[in-house]
Amino acid sequence: MRQLIPLRRVVREILEPFGIQHDELTKVSMVWEDNNGVLQMTKGEYPNMTPRSKHIAIYYHWFREMLKPGEIEMRRVDTTKNWADIFTKGLPKDEFRAKRKMLVGW
Repeated sequence: MRQLIPLRRVVREILEPFGIQHDELTKVSMVWEDNNGVLQMTKGEYPNMTPRSKHIAIYYHWFREMLKPGEIEMRRVDTTKNWADIFTKGLPKDEFRAKRKMLVGW
């Protein structure tokens, strides 16, 4: 999300002078998440904070403000199908190979 929001602004600034408009399919950015806690916090109604999550209140509200229908949407992805784990976790050899196959095909 930290890279997505500024990138969306840059693309909008580049396209506006040329009069290029986004259609309904290309203007929506999907953020795929496998963490149920994150999904619950982003889709829940305020206040949805717990004693363990109150320390992220400032960032939480700013990100929730950016999640607008038709612009940025959060979707659930199964942990076994989340190929981004290959970049963020130390995986066992078999799981690494399975996710690498999903990502690059070999």
